[in-house]
Amino acid sequence: MLEVTRMKKRDMFTELSEGLDALKREREDKITLRSDVDLDAFFHAKVQEALSDTRPTVPHSQVMDDVQELIDKKRYA
Repeated sequence: MLEVTRMKKRDMFTELSEGLDALKREREDKITLRSDVDLDAFFHAKVQEALSDTRPTVPHSQVMDDVQELIDKKRYA
């Protein structure tokens, strides 16, 4: 049982680490701003991307509940 838990934690850590690496690469790709014009264009593009997103919205309270559930699961695992 303990070994399974360690393996799960190791797998979760690996998955989390890979996700963070992907986010870091994405950020490095997008944040290559050299002037105020670039910064303005970057933010306009991000706003347009958000406005064009067709996924259903999720209420803030639901997101916070989901995150708290994840925190509690990890804390008391």
